[in-house]
Amino acid sequence: MRVGLIGAGAMGSAMVRVFEGFDLLVCDRCLEKIEALGVENGFTDPNEMIPQVDIVVFAVKPQSFKALVASIVVDMADKAIVSVMAGITIVQLKATTGSEKIVRCMPNIAVQVGKGVTAWTATEAVNDDLLQFIQETFSRFGVVLELLSEDQVDAVTAISGSGPAYFFILTEALATAAVKMGIPPEQARLLAENTLVGSGELMNSGNRSGGEWKSEIMVSGGTTEAGIKELERRDFDQIVTDAAEAARRRAKDLSV
Repeated sequence: MRVGLIGAGAMGSAMVRVFEGFDLLVCDRCLEKIEALGVENGFTDPNEMIPQVDIVVFAVKPQSFKALVASIVVDMADKAIVSVMAGITIVQLKATTGSEKIVRCMPNIAVQVGKGVTAWTATEAVNDDLLQFIQETFSRFGVVLELLSEDQVDAVTAISGSGPAYFFILTEALATAAVKMGIPPEQARLLAENTLVGSGELMNSGNRSGGEWKSEIMVSGGTTEAGIKELERRDFDQIVTDAAEAARRRAKDLSV
């Protein structure tokens, strides 16, 4: 299958890695972004690229999608459409591309390092070969989940799509706390970032849940318990839930 990727931003760059090894063409209006990716087949006009591919992957910002498809005059009805855009629904993708073969994917940026999470759903017109291609391709770069319905895509966007940023902001907060406690900034950053990485490796090492690992280090009357109790007093769980719900609402807003 020949893949045409539209968008060379943060997610588009991640998709270049996902489709590495396949016959990949990349399109972006900014030639410098294409050159930075080092791809051989680059285009600035999607109308030149689309007739040459079997699959069109949309990896642009959802706010840019309407203007993009308005600029496309070539027929896409016979193309398989793969979208990694938040908020843009299957109904919208059908209406704007003319294709019935639609796969909505929500990967996260960690596919760049082979530790991604990708959830997907597809229309009935998508054949088994394409579904297997999507499943196997994204499986090379992390966990892949098939969703029961498209309604779940916005929730996935809020949790795993936006989720890396939640962990990053926690890391920044820990580094800031370390600096306030007298640790030099560079050492504070190393402490915080490597604590996150190490915790992730622990989570990935076996069958223990996050709660079980928390209990492992939260000795009664100890320092971890003191910190956790302060988070509970501030209703940390509700803060995270509210953040995820805000992200989900925004994903829904983008479809309007």
